[in-house]
Amino acid sequence: MSEPFFNWLEGWEMSYLMGIDLGTSSVKTVIMDENGSIKGTAQQSYEIIIEKSGYAEQDPNVWWKAVVLTIKHVLNKTGIHSKKIKGIGFSGQMHGLVMIDRNLLPIRPAIIWSDQRSRKEVAEIYSLAIHVAQNQRYTTADENVCRTGIGYYGWERKVDQLWCHRAH
Repeated sequence: MSEPFFNWLEGWEMSYLMGIDLGTSSVKTVIMDENGSIKGTAQQSYEIIIEKSGYAEQDPNVWWKAVVLTIKHVLNKTGIHSKKIKGIGFSGQMHGLVMIDRNLLPIRPAIIWSDQRSRKEVAEIYSLAIHVAQNQRYTTADENVCRTGIGYYGWERKVDQLWCHRAH
């Protein structure tokens, strides 16, 4: 009789996958096995900085600390060694602007998706896009949506030039 089918699994160890979701109010980290069974989770909250009405910012350094903390916590909680993590999936907030220097370090708080300060800049971009679209017979997006990275950067260049000369 032939060898049992599962003998080839002898010595094989389960590997795991990690998911990290950098959300607007917290980071959530999960570890699951290859079958999709959740082995552990961790979550760390952080604040939205609202300096003025319509502004919404967060410190990327706080994000990083929260990611590291949740990874350590879920690994410790599950007892799974990091070498057994075979893949990492990452998701983040919707569009925003994280300005970095030559060393890839943040130079100011990130402008997150819910920020409204770039309304004027987006209207200018939209106006230009409409002109091009009409000439090309295309349609474009909603002019009232100011949550775009290009709009935030346009605002930075016009209004808050302190940071732009350091950005790369």
